[in-house]
Amino acid sequence: YAEPDGDFEGVSYSWQHTFAEIVTALAEAGLTITSLKEYPYLFWQWFPWMVRGEDKSYRLPAGMPEIPMMFSLTATKR
Repeated sequence: YAEPDGDFEGVSYSWQHTFAEIVTALAEAGLTITSLKEYPYLFWQWFPWMVRGEDKSYRLPAGMPEIPMMFSLTATKR
């Protein structure tokens, strides 16, 4: 995703987790969530129809609903 036209050979592993799974796992690990923010953009073009803005982030085109594309979370140990 960082260099769409890059010459890449290798294996990639990834896992999809729901928002609830992530937040619950942190809480069950004894962490206190101190900040949680959602953003309607990404810094890579996930879908081919995403539009790149002046800030170099990619968003859904005008007329499409604004939905969270990524999030940031901070937590502290209790």
